[in-house]
Amino acid sequence: MRHIVDIELTRRCNLSCSACFVRAQPEPEAELTTAQVIEVLDQLPLPACSVHLTGGEPFLHPGIWTILERSAAGRAASIVVNTNATLLAPHDLGRLGALGLPVLLLVSFDGPGEAHARSRGPGVAEAARAVLCAAPHHGVMASPASILTRELLDHDLGRWHADIEGLLGRRPELVCFPLFLPPGRPTTSADVGSPLAPADLPRVADQIVAAHVGGRRISVIDFPLINPLLAMRGYPVGLMGPCDAGRGRFCVQADATLSPCHPSRHVLGHLGPGILKRLRRNPDHARLGLRSFSSCQGCAWLDLCGHCRAVVSGRGFPLFDDDGWCSALECKRPLRHDSS
Repeated sequence: MRHIVDIELTRRCNLSCSACFVRAQPEPEAELTTAQVIEVLDQLPLPACSVHLTGGEPFLHPGIWTILERSAAGRAASIVVNTNATLLAPHDLGRLGALGLPVLLLVSFDGPGEAHARSRGPGVAEAARAVLCAAPHHGVMASPASILTRELLDHDLGRWHADIEGLLGRRPELVCFPLFLPPGRPTTSADVGSPLAPADLPRVADQIVAAHVGGRRISVIDFPLINPLLAMRGYPVGLMGPCDAGRGRFCVQADATLSPCHPSRHVLGHLGPGILKRLRRNPDHARLGLRSFSSCQGCAWLDLCGHCRAVVSGRGFPLFDDDGWCSALECKRPLRHDSS
């Protein structure tokens, strides 16, 4: 089993992005101590575990380099860091490259034109581009991470990928996070854009497959509901990301609670000794792993999808309930795909 731990180091950030789900959480200044993070790392099977550091802005955490070095010393399988890139200088990229194991930076880079400036602030896009350009020269992988809105879909994902290639002078993987506005926000935001609806997802799948045929890699993260639509179009299953909640993945939130993944705030426990053993005994954790959800029973796409519970609960539905998106997609049919 692949093990992934999301560690929300801090909820603090040097930006104030209006669509950020972390800003909408209680205790917006919550932060793990370095000792707490080391305690978590010491309990993990690090040679078989990927460490995902997120926030807030991880590079605001005072112990970030201690944490990175401890992860490397324990020979984590890999390290992934979500960042807005504004706090990273060239010598920091050199330090990341010197850790001696795969490091991937997911750098926020939201969209064409003024999209990034509207959502993140003026001058931020330049910092993101500089890090995306420089990271490979230091042995660090770096992928642009864009908010997937209806506006970006109208621009066309493949076209946006080509835009990025022109800006960076290389062809990276493009990572997309679907937009889910915090409660109380209007359904369309002038500074961010419009969230997707079920009717938009076939078009998302079509654009990802078209980009793949053209040699471009686009991944939609934390939204496995897209996977059946991709498989129906012949997209390789090995390039998809099914939900890992309850199947080797969990999150340590900045308030020292344990949850299924970073976007999910469903409490599975608290920090302390025996984290992995306590999670294995937690009935909600087990149910997540079994995908025992009302909308998933008998579905041929169960293992490929599972429909992200953070998305379901984020829309105001009970964790194991149905938010109506599955039935709207009409993709429950026998699995046929290219498994190459």
